[in-house]
Amino acid sequence: MPILFAPIGTAIHQENGDPLSHQVYDVFESYLPVNVEAHLRDLNAKQPIAGLDAQISMGELTRGQWRLYTTVCFSGQVMNGGMEGFLYNCPGLVADVRLLLIRFGSPDFSKAYEDAAEPFLDLIDGIPGEARFAEGNELKAFWEGVDAVFDQTDQKKFAPIESHAYAKDRDRDPNNWFFQVDKAVLEWITSKPEQFVQQ
Repeated sequence: MPILFAPIGTAIHQENGDPLSHQVYDVFESYLPVNVEAHLRDLNAKQPIAGLDAQISMGELTRGQWRLYTTVCFSGQVMNGGMEGFLYNCPGLVADVRLLLIRFGSPDFSKAYEDAAEPFLDLIDGIPGEARFAEGNELKAFWEGVDAVFDQTDQKKFAPIESHAYAKDRDRDPNNWFFQVDKAVLEWITSKPEQFVQQ
């Protein structure tokens, strides 16, 4: 399937005075309309081991779409249900978030994430080559593995991430991990409309 884009002429509906996390979500709504968001969600659900980053080279989405979708899904899930909610609801994005934080997060955020998600990352990293593109019934062992690693997860390791996510000054504190990611991703995205809008 060819890459889906927002229609020609799509502009960002972004309120510069809004909190940074709201600005990122505004860009998400502008640049990933319902059909594009559904396509990305379906891709990720279909091949959760591979994740979305692997789909870029297959011509299913752009690097910008991946960055925006991964940022908003991770932040939103953590805000709504903590790291446990993210890991439970989005196991197909666990490896994607690791890559996102290596590129846009602080070293401390990246390390805290790897520690918190370690059993899930180990599960995914242990699946070789073509098996990473499993789908349908081929995913049975993976889903059983996901259930099993929940018991190995040390939820105390979620605390550093959640403290930054829930901080009252999250959208104003330049030392806040989520603020740093939102700022870096937003700057990158707003400079590359061709990653999102039909040309």
